[in-house]
Amino acid sequence: QLPLYGIHSTTGADPFYWMRVILASNRGTVMELGITPIVTSGLVMQLLAGSKIIEVDNNVREDRALL
Repeated sequence: QLPLYGIHSTTGADPFYWMRVILASNRGTVMELGITPIVTSGLVMQLLAGSKIIEVDNNVREDRALL
C-alpha cells in the first residue's frame, strides 16, 4: 500500500479503525481513499433501491448495470 502523505503516523485516535479492518486498508493510504468511496456508494445505492426510494427494474439490463 502506498502511503498517502509519505509518513506513517500511528499516533492519535483512529475513529475508522473497524471500518479499516473490514475494507483491508491501512490508515493514510491511497487504498483507503480508493476503496471506501466505492464501497460506501454501493451500500447507499442498495439501501435506496431496497427501500424503494429509487426505482430499479431488475428485468432491464441497464438498470441492473447501474445498480
